[in-house]
Amino acid sequence: MLDFFQKQLAKIEKELQELYIARGNAGVESQGSYENVIAQKNKERERLLKDIETEKNKQAAPLPSQPPIEAAVESNNPKETIRTLINQNKLKEAIEIMKINWNDNSIILLSARLRQAKDQMNNGVISYDQYTLEINKIRNSILDTLEDL
Repeated sequence: MLDFFQKQLAKIEKELQELYIARGNAGVESQGSYENVIAQKNKERERLLKDIETEKNKQAAPLPSQPPIEAAVESNNPKETIRTLINQNKLKEAIEIMKINWNDNSIILLSARLRQAKDQMNNGVISYDQYTLEINKIRNSILDTLEDL
């Protein structure tokens, strides 16, 4: 995620540089338009800087110890274990436990959706907001599927 934010920041900074040059070459009547776009890009840049700082803090913070998946699989109540993993934002692990306990095509589809969302985010095809929305939809679908099993 940090890599994605840094790539987005570099892109915004390049765009800002180009906008400053274009504003300098523009006539007086169009400089105001450039100022508006530059202000918007600066806001995006500030948001990305905050996101980068947040992500760096997440990576630096020690993670609480979590039981290994093997222990979770051996649990008497896999549905409760899956809910706990979802609460910990461990969707991939939750889906893996579902695959182990149930043979259902909808679980395979959930796994594919999760992988696709991550790939699209990492490749810059979707924004972070779109990615978050899709992850929340997948999380909800996991819970719905869990209730149906």
